[in-house]
Amino acid sequence: MSDSIPSSAPKPKRKHRFLRGVGLFLCWVALFLPVAWATAAIHFDFNVPSLRVPLTIVFALVMVLAFIVVKSRLRAMGVFVGGFLLVFAWCS
Repeated sequence: MSDSIPSSAPKPKRKHRFLRGVGLFLCWVALFLPVAWATAAIHFDFNVPSLRVPLTIVFALVMVLAFIVVKSRLRAMGVFVGGFLLVFAWCS
């Protein structure tokens, strides 16, 4: 009998990579909801009506740019959490 792994079974490294990708995807989905709430909070709760739309757009663009530009995914997630916490503190 041979102790080798059958060729049809995925390699452990490939499985780990897949699970890491799924985990990152779930983290981004979980971070999207509070950021979406923060964007809506800026739009609906800001006191100066003429600045509601521009600030909402700026906040959303900063979040999108953080996702695209920041190389470290952990730091980009930190920007998402920080943006949400700033808006949450402002609304409270």
